[in-house]
Amino acid sequence: MIYVTSRILEEKSASEIAEKNLIEAFQKLMNVTTVMPKTSIKSRFLKKFLITIVSIKYITLSNSDEFLYSRDITTCFLCLIFRKNFILEQHFVPDKRTNFIVQWCFRKVLVNKRSKVVVISKQLEILLNKKYTINASLLVAHSGAKICDVTNKSNSKVRAITYAGSFLPGRGLELIMKAALEFKGLHFHLYGGSQNELEKFYKIKIGKNITVHGDLQHEYLHSKLKSADLLIAPYDEKVSIRGSSITTEAYMSPLKLFEYMAVCRPLLISDHPSIKEVIKHGYNGFLYKRGSYDSFRSALFNILEQDELTLKKVSKNAMQSLQKYYSWDMRAKRIKSAFNVH
Repeated sequence: MIYVTSRILEEKSASEIAEKNLIEAFQKLMNVTTVMPKTSIKSRFLKKFLITIVSIKYITLSNSDEFLYSRDITTCFLCLIFRKNFILEQHFVPDKRTNFIVQWCFRKVLVNKRSKVVVISKQLEILLNKKYTINASLLVAHSGAKICDVTNKSNSKVRAITYAGSFLPGRGLELIMKAALEFKGLHFHLYGGSQNELEKFYKIKIGKNITVHGDLQHEYLHSKLKSADLLIAPYDEKVSIRGSSITTEAYMSPLKLFEYMAVCRPLLISDHPSIKEVIKHGYNGFLYKRGSYDSFRSALFNILEQDELTLKKVSKNAMQSLQKYYSWDMRAKRIKSAFNVH
C-alpha cells in the first residue's frame, strides 16, 4: 500500500493522530510506503499541491494490484486517470465553499465504479448519497483509538469531570462553565486548546471549580483521562473545525469519543445522529439532547445518582465496544477485507 498524506504526522491535531495510528495499523497487515511532506510548509494549499505532484511518481510506478490510500481528493482522482487502485477516505460533504476543482474531482471519483471510498459515519454516507450520483464502493468506518491498559476505576462518587479537546465554538465550553456554577461539588478539568483559543478563554470569568490545564501532548492524554470519574463531550448543535469554515455536526466521528471509550470511564456526550451510531444510552455511555443545558443538567444528575456497579458496567461496555469494533487495528482490518487490499 502507498499511503499519501499532506500532513507532517507530529500528532499535533486530531487528523495527524488519526492518520499516524491508521498507518501503524496498516503496517501490521502489509507493507506500507508513506508519502508526506518532508518540511513544514505553512500554506495548506501549497502542501496539498506539492504532495499531489510527488504522489504522481508513486502512482505511475505502482504495481497493478497495489492500492494508494489518501484523504486527498485530487490525488485519488489522478489514480482514476492512471487506472490505478485507490481508496479515498472522506470526512466531509463538499459545499459551495470548497474549491471547485476539488468538487469536480470528487464527483468524478464518486461516479466511477472502480472507486473505493471510506466514510467516517453512516450519516455522512446518507448525505453523500442525497447529493451525488454514486457508483463507487462505499464503506462506513468510524474513527478509532488505540486499545490501552486500564483498570476499571471505582466510581462510588463522581467528583472529577474531564473534557479534552479543542476550545473552538461548538465544543460546549459555555455549557461546562454554566454547569460548574451549579455543581459546585464537582471539579471540571479542561485539557486542550490552541494558544489563540486559550488566550480568548482566559479572558472569560470562570468558576473556581474549573481548572484549565492547556494543551497536552497526545502521549500523555490517556493518563489524564484515566484519572477522571466522568468524561464529557458536550458538542453544540453546530460544531466548528480548525482551519475550515465547514461545520461537521451532521456527520462527525470525533476522535475524542473513541479515546474516551478506550480508558474505561463513563462518558457523557451530546446525541448527534452520528454519535448515536456508536453510543447506546445507558449501555456504553450516556447521551443528552444536543444544545440543551437542561438535558445536560438532568443527565449529569442521573449519572451522579447511579450506583458504582452501573457506572462500571457502562464503562466496561464502552471499552469492549472499542475493542470489538472501533480500534485502529480493527478499522484497518475492515478496510483491507472490504476492498481486498494487498
